[in-house]
Amino acid sequence: MWIITDQVCDDPRAVGWTSWDFKPAARSRLVHHFRLVFADGEIGYEGFCNADPDQPSAWENDDSIIEPLLNFGIGRSGCSRIQFRRAGEWREF
Repeated sequence: MWIITDQVCDDPRAVGWTSWDFKPAARSRLVHHFRLVFADGEIGYEGFCNADPDQPSAWENDDSIIEPLLNFGIGRSGCSRIQFRRAGEWREF
């Protein structure tokens, strides 16, 4: 489950986009900060999800850590990478 909370690129109405299974009551479970990045390194969007990139199982289930990239970033604007905030730094996964 994920939500886009900020857009850095010029894309009107992207803030507030969510995964198909998003429920407002579950917003507090979205604790992993991510950003979607273009091939040239420019940041496109930021958001939060419930998939923990430090847990291998999160890579393979329906709440995969790359779900925001696959189901939003690639098709909407051509983002090619996802990064997560870890220990004060952005790490690519």
